[in-house]
Amino acid sequence: MRRIKACACLLALLIFAAALGGCTATNEIPPAIILSDRMPPERGEAANKSSFEAELYFLSQDEKSLKVQKREVFYDTQTSRAEAALNALIAGPDVDRPDLKRSVSALSRLNRVELCGEVCNVYFEVDKFIPSATEWLKTRAAVAATVAAAEGVDTVNVYFYEQELGYLGYTLGSMSPLEEELPIYLRNMERTYKALYKAESGTAITEDTQYVTQMATLYFANAEGALLTARNAEVSYPEGSTKSEIAKLLIERLAGGDAQGSLEPVLPVDFKLLSDPKVIYSGKTESGVEDTESDCIIELVIEQPDAANYDEAIMCGALTLTITGFIPNVNGVRICIGEEAQPAAPVNQKDEEQAGGTAAETENINILQTLGRDVLRRVDFTDQIGHEITLYYPDADGAVLYGVKRIIPQAAAYNPHARLQELLGGVADPGVAYPLFTAEDVKDVYLSGNVAVIDWAEGFAQKLRAFLDGDSSMAPSRRESMFIYGVVNTLTDMPMISSVWMLENGEKLDTVGQIYLGNALVRNPGLIVKE
Repeated sequence: MRRIKACACLLALLIFAAALGGCTATNEIPPAIILSDRMPPERGEAANKSSFEAELYFLSQDEKSLKVQKREVFYDTQTSRAEAALNALIAGPDVDRPDLKRSVSALSRLNRVELCGEVCNVYFEVDKFIPSATEWLKTRAAVAATVAAAEGVDTVNVYFYEQELGYLGYTLGSMSPLEEELPIYLRNMERTYKALYKAESGTAITEDTQYVTQMATLYFANAEGALLTARNAEVSYPEGSTKSEIAKLLIERLAGGDAQGSLEPVLPVDFKLLSDPKVIYSGKTESGVEDTESDCIIELVIEQPDAANYDEAIMCGALTLTITGFIPNVNGVRICIGEEAQPAAPVNQKDEEQAGGTAAETENINILQTLGRDVLRRVDFTDQIGHEITLYYPDADGAVLYGVKRIIPQAAAYNPHARLQELLGGVADPGVAYPLFTAEDVKDVYLSGNVAVIDWAEGFAQKLRAFLDGDSSMAPSRRESMFIYGVVNTLTDMPMISSVWMLENGEKLDTVGQIYLGNALVRNPGLIVKE
């Protein structure tokens, strides 16, 4: 009997603990929380400010390894944790850690950080300092490890003044946290690129030709065709390939569409290059020829697309971001609309030699217009970059919540108000939308510590009651939990939010249905089904 009582007491304690944690079985109604006189935190100077424990990766004193230092980092929650962690990385190790050295130059400035689907783009600026090839590899490794710890994003692209530095003029591809020790990584990179150096540019492709295989970041469109997001893709090209040849390969990969099939094409179906991509260098040598080690742009001449769904801005953005993000020292792309001219009159061999080429090398193309500004840069498309988030909608029966992927502007990825507006205003496939509620029902959303406070507009409780009593395919007993925890689970999907407190027009809420809304509510993973 005593054993039975003890087991019963233990079971009761477990049930009580689960209730406090806000977790329930999939088909249970979340238990009511004990009524409280507590008031939610008010919006004040500390609103939207928080902190987290960051893992910062510095160099050991002998520079033979990356070592982690944990540090509490304070930040504005409207920005990403990656940005906050990288600013802390630039500040250097704590003074009480003499065993650590900087992994990023103290002269560095963080221009911006872009969360973009599967990758994080990091932009540095440094006055009067250009990192060596080895220093750049160490910086990339430290940045990749720090971003992965802060955001859970395992792929980064690190840019220096808006461009990829590469390694000794060769492509590096996207960077992920190291799986091997730093000295082994550096030694392998040195060996690989010394071998590449032996393959002179323009070497003919034979059966013995080796191929370079790296991860490139390709850009495709969201379902609405309004935003660009990144997709990691493996690309291979022969040793000795020129910048022009690599650019052509990247364009072919874009034309092939998203291999996973969830992102939309960015190039029109009738996209056609009228000539091979042209590399235009910014500098010249003392002898007056182009300096192939200087910065450059890639010029593309294409035929005017006729496709009805052709979006010029999306196409230009995808081409610019993809090409400049992979090929070293390319800081811009010029995209021209052209047409093939009438064949020129035959020329004799003497004329060909004076022109510096053969008749076969002479391109008969008329340039009709240049798209956008003269040269398109990465920064021109920052506002078009989107980041994938998860919103939670109920199924038709109201039994479970489905996670629905949505791409929103990356600048709003850490904005809880924007995320809530997307939840209430978007299409809910494969579930059902929340009837009656719209983005206009959200008066304000702010953070206080790890608590998100939603101030619903006046009339929220009345709308919620109407939803509970109205017509719906969902069982009446499931409607409230589906709506309330669809909101709570959507916001707590953000790393800085652990609970959600709801108000109506600044006033504390009580019980509308079965869930007490007078306290902060925590995430309820028991309602979520994973497909």
